[in-house]
Amino acid sequence: MKLTIAICTWNREALLGQALASIHQASAPQNSDWEIIVVNNNCTDGTDAVVHQFIERLPIRLVHEPKPGLSNARNAAIDNALGDYIIWTDDDVIVGKGWIVEYERAFTRWPEAGIFGGSIIPRFEAESPAWLPSALPYVDAAFATRDVNSSMVSMTPTELPYGANFAVRTQEQRHFRYNTELGTRPGKLIITDEETVVMRAILAEGGSGRWVPSAAVDHWIPRARQTITYLRAYYKGQGWMHGKNLKGDHPKATSNRFWMLWLGAAIRELRYRIYRVTRGPGKWVPAMKSAAFAWGKVAAGK
Repeated sequence: MKLTIAICTWNREALLGQALASIHQASAPQNSDWEIIVVNNNCTDGTDAVVHQFIERLPIRLVHEPKPGLSNARNAAIDNALGDYIIWTDDDVIVGKGWIVEYERAFTRWPEAGIFGGSIIPRFEAESPAWLPSALPYVDAAFATRDVNSSMVSMTPTELPYGANFAVRTQEQRHFRYNTELGTRPGKLIITDEETVVMRAILAEGGSGRWVPSAAVDHWIPRARQTITYLRAYYKGQGWMHGKNLKGDHPKATSNRFWMLWLGAAIRELRYRIYRVTRGPGKWVPAMKSAAFAWGKVAAGK
């Protein structure tokens, strides 16, 4: 068996160096060959130099994908992967000591499964804003938080891994590529969930997934993401995807529904503004999330 670890990156040279250092410090696979593919997604910083620093320490290869967008970079990794399984992670994580080995064991233990996923533990830069700790349960998806425990075994379409820590058997991954309309990219909207769509498609075709609680990563959350501005952009992006029917679980907005969507968003926005000055974070943060999602659907209906 051969394993591919894939990291797609865009202008995060410092974080990428930390991620690669953590992989270097992790236990290597015990019974498998392995490789690391770093996809430079049109970076303008020192990404290539960082990768070259690890050439002598890791079985690493550098791939360039000039088309902006995470899905383009993921598809480039698929095209270049030599492994029987692709373990996906991000450039802003620190992997656990046993991360690779635990995935390797899971692949052997559950050969029928095509999807695997582990825990993602948020690590917030400095002290979080006062409102965030109590509101975190309502917005944990925006930080890709995933607490996998021993009771979680088989995956379902409504509870799937996040992009910072999951694996797909290459056979299925080559059949189900990433939708280039999805995935983070330069722009005002935060478009995500390209991996969720792929995993749901695999499950819909009769595939199965397994959780790997012991395969954990720490996920860096900078100050810039600990803001209402970021959260509104994230949930507006979620609404846009639903409005465009890119996730397959909401109808696409049509022109004759546009003004109804706009009115609904305006009402939700007003509720958020009122709650912001009259209620605690447990009320106004969900209201903000609902308003942002509604504005995203309006943007999709234009």
